[in-house]
Amino acid sequence: RAAVVSGDAPGLAGLGAAACAARAGQWQDALAAFLALADRSPLLRARALAGAGLVLERTGNYDAAATTLANALVADPSDVYAAYLRGRVLRLAGDLDGAADQLMQALRRRDDLVEAMAELAETHLRLAARSPARGAESLVRAMRYADRCVALDAKFGGKPTARFLELQALAHWRAGELRGAREAFEQARALGSTYGQVGLALIDYAQGRVEQAREQLAEMEKRPLNDVFRDYGKRTLTAIDDHAEKVEVRDDFERAELGGRWKFEYKGRTALRPVIEQGRVVVRGRVENQEAILRRELEQAGDFLGAEVEIDRGSGDDCTFAGLHLRVGRDEKNTDFQVLLGFAALADGVQPALQILDGSPERGTPEEQAKFQWRPLSIESTAGPQRIALDFEKDADKGFTLRVYWNDQKVAEERITRVNRTTRVPMQVDLRADAKRQLSVAFDKFRLRQRQAR
Repeated sequence: RAAVVSGDAPGLAGLGAAACAARAGQWQDALAAFLALADRSPLLRARALAGAGLVLERTGNYDAAATTLANALVADPSDVYAAYLRGRVLRLAGDLDGAADQLMQALRRRDDLVEAMAELAETHLRLAARSPARGAESLVRAMRYADRCVALDAKFGGKPTARFLELQALAHWRAGELRGAREAFEQARALGSTYGQVGLALIDYAQGRVEQAREQLAEMEKRPLNDVFRDYGKRTLTAIDDHAEKVEVRDDFERAELGGRWKFEYKGRTALRPVIEQGRVVVRGRVENQEAILRRELEQAGDFLGAEVEIDRGSGDDCTFAGLHLRVGRDEKNTDFQVLLGFAALADGVQPALQILDGSPERGTPEEQAKFQWRPLSIESTAGPQRIALDFEKDADKGFTLRVYWNDQKVAEERITRVNRTTRVPMQVDLRADAKRQLSVAFDKFRLRQRQAR
C-alpha cells in the first residue's frame, strides 16, 4: 500500500515478480530480485528483505537468512511475518532460545498468528529434548501453544488441519498426557493422516492394548511397496513381537547379603568373597593371583540380548581384568565364543579394553588371529563409576551383531559367527575381578536382557 501511495508501482510489480520466481523454485533469480529491490526501493525494503530471508531459509542458508531477516526488522520493526520467519530460521539453525524469544515477539504483535504458535510449540518440544533440566516446563509450554494453535486454526478455517493436530498430539505424547494425544491423533487420522494412525498404534501399545496396536500397524501393509509408512509398520510389528518375548533381569544390590541370585566362583590361592556395601557388590582386599567371579547362566546362548553393569575401581586396585565376561560353550575346554569388556592390564597399564574370541584363535590367517587380541578403547574419562554394556542385535538371517558400549557411547561393533538365535549351547554371564595382589572393584546396576525360554 505504501508503494502505491508513493507512486512506486514498478517496485510493487518487482516484488510480485520476485515472489513468483520464488514460488516456481527459481531461488537464485528470486534472491537476486528481492535484494535488488531492497536496495532501490526504501518503502519496500522490509518486505523485500523478508522475501530474501524466505529464499535463504528454503535453500538451507540459515545464518544468512537470520541476518537478512534481522535487517528486515530494522527496516520495519512491526513486520510480524519477518519476526515469525526469523524465529523459524533460528529454530532450524539450532538456536532454540533465540527462536523462542523471536517467536514470542511476533506473537506479542499479533497473538493469533497460527504459524508462529506452531513454531513456538515445536521449539519447546526441541528444548525439552535438548535440556532434561528444563524438560517438564518446556513440554507444558509445547502443549499449551499446540492447543492454542489448533484452536485458532479451527476458528479461522472451520476445522483444524492435520499437521497442526499431529503437532498437538506429539506435544501431549511427549508430555505423557496420553488422553489428549489420543484425541488429537484420532482427529488427524480422520483427516487422512498416516501419522495419526501410527500415533494411535503407539498409544495403544503404551497402554497395553497390543492387539489393537498390531491391527493399526498391519493396515499399513496395504500401502504401496516402497512406501515409508509400509516399511515402518512392518519394522514396528517385528519390534513389538520381539519385545513381547523379552525378559529383563535387574539387580541393584539393595540388600544386606548377596543371596542365591548369583553363583560365586574363584580361582587362585585366596578366596576373597564379594560383599554388599551401600547398594553395591564389592570385591576388595589382598589376593594372590585370584579370579573372583559372580555368575549367571542362560540355558541357551541364542536367547541372550544384552548385559550391562556399572563398574567402579577403588584406590589401590591393580586388577588384571575387571568387568563383564560372556562365555559360550559346553565347558571351559570347549569355548565357542567369549567377550571380555572392562579394565584390563595391558602394556600401557590398566585401561579400558575389549577382547572378542569368536571361534578358534589357533586357526586362520594372521589378520584373523589378530582380531582375538586385546583392543584398547579410547575413553574420555575413566574417573568414577563407568557404565559398560554388550548388546546382541538380531540380523535378518537370525545371526547377531555385537554392539559394545562404554558410558552409553558405542565403541565397537562386530558381526558374530559362532552364536545365532538357534544356538542351544549354554552361556555364562559373569561379573569378574582378577588381580595378582590387590583388588578394589565395585559393581552396581546390573541388567540382563534375554528372550523367554523356549
